[in-house]
Amino acid sequence: MPMSLHRQASAPVYGWPNAAVEWTFRHRRVTAGILIAAHVGLLLWMGRPLLCTCGDTLLWQPSGSLHSSQHAADWYSLLHVGFGIAVALSLHWIRPRWRRRDNALVALFCSTVWELVENTPAVIGLLGNAGNVAPDYYGDSLVNSLADSGFVLLGFWIGTRVTLRLGLTLIVAMELAASVAIRDGWLLVALRLTGLVA
Repeated sequence: MPMSLHRQASAPVYGWPNAAVEWTFRHRRVTAGILIAAHVGLLLWMGRPLLCTCGDTLLWQPSGSLHSSQHAADWYSLLHVGFGIAVALSLHWIRPRWRRRDNALVALFCSTVWELVENTPAVIGLLGNAGNVAPDYYGDSLVNSLADSGFVLLGFWIGTRVTLRLGLTLIVAMELAASVAIRDGWLLVALRLTGLVA
């Protein structure tokens, strides 16, 4: 078989006839570095603190409102793990021929975009005012936000190694755990925003 045909046959099919998108997948490490740099740079530009302004940064913050999203991990971390699992399961279904490492880059991209959007004043106000569950929420610390992306990648890793049924079970379990522990979660926020739950 000619060398060019061999390379073409072994190359993954991404489905985007766009040279820039193809470049990002061929240079995954560079792209990941750019995403992390953008994540850090834009959060610093938004004025987010590096660590919790309370004077310490814990590995685990059990409270749902006090110092919310300022420490390395909290109950919301479960939601990020669940999101990573959902991304892995979705990509396995939508793009079954993609390589796992390429899908991981998509998961990092999705997490980075969400972390930046989540820390805009409009979304902070929206999430903080939904049922007034997190009145002390003023945005993430840099440590918390980067850790959230790490939890998304952890969830992605889990999602690539479990069945669809188990993955969905884990997502529901983590959503329920956060909802019971801090009366917050993706579903409760959606219900509050639509006025179905006070």
